[in-house]
Amino acid sequence: SWIRILVICLWVIPSFGEQNTSLVLLNGTLIDGTGAKPLPDAVVVIERDRIVAVGTADTVEIPENATRIPLRGMTILPGLINAHVHRGYDGNKLKAWANAGVTTVRDLAFSDMGVRWFELRDALLGDPKNARLVAVGPFITVAGGYPNQPWGLEAMTVTSPSDAAKKAEELLQEGADLL
Repeated sequence: SWIRILVICLWVIPSFGEQNTSLVLLNGTLIDGTGAKPLPDAVVVIERDRIVAVGTADTVEIPENATRIPLRGMTILPGLINAHVHRGYDGNKLKAWANAGVTTVRDLAFSDMGVRWFELRDALLGDPKNARLVAVGPFITVAGGYPNQPWGLEAMTVTSPSDAAKKAEELLQEGADLL
């Protein structure tokens, strides 16, 4: 049989907001991503944007005025990471990924050299409905190298090891999360 998985988007839960600072997920099976065995009938307490307690009902104190979501028969798991995308600098895509349970997206290069990569990433990070974007900026290659060949895409071209080091440092200074 299928395992039902719940993707919780805090911005679509009407009663979760300024009045309520606690959200409690009750009685789901928790897979915590550490390799530990699944925890049946788990309780997860979230305050604002942080998980503050995890365990079973007899070990976790549930805040009195918390919004409670019963999850019997469902599975609770950490957000997923899409570790290799291109063209992720798009609010609609980032929202779609977040709604599907992908909380972080790593964009491993884009070919439009006219983009202000890290300003755009920072603007997109300002919307809490978006998956988090980890950005490298443009492709980096040698003259005539990938992705210029075979597809003719734009890329930052390096001409020597010292030029590569200089351009890599510039990208890091501009705000690249990784190279």
